[in-house]
Amino acid sequence: MNYLFYLKTLSRCEQITDEGVRYISSSTSAQENLRILELDNCPTISDISIDYLLACHNIQRLDIFDCQQISIKAVKKIQVYIYSIRLINFNINLIYFLDTFSRFKNSFIFRSTNSNPG
Repeated sequence: MNYLFYLKTLSRCEQITDEGVRYISSSTSAQENLRILELDNCPTISDISIDYLLACHNIQRLDIFDCQQISIKAVKKIQVYIYSIRLINFNINLIYFLDTFSRFKNSFIFRSTNSNPG
């Protein structure tokens, strides 16, 4: 049986689209077994991809750093629906995340593009 636990080959992939993420997340293997998905620097994926990833209920880490079309609203949605997620790398101010997601302060680590943390 083919199990998909870690998918690390999509970072900086300018060719991946929302439809590609739909294809990945529609497989039973990904829905049950995907733990890590790195989509950082994929400029064409959007909030629609996050909606598709909600089917992957065991994901623990999602890298969406520098995915300009993914909104804070989509990040909030994935935090609400996927309880196993522990790390989301996203490209906004760290302080905003800690204020917005205060109940997750101890569970989540966020990478920020803001070079001045204060």
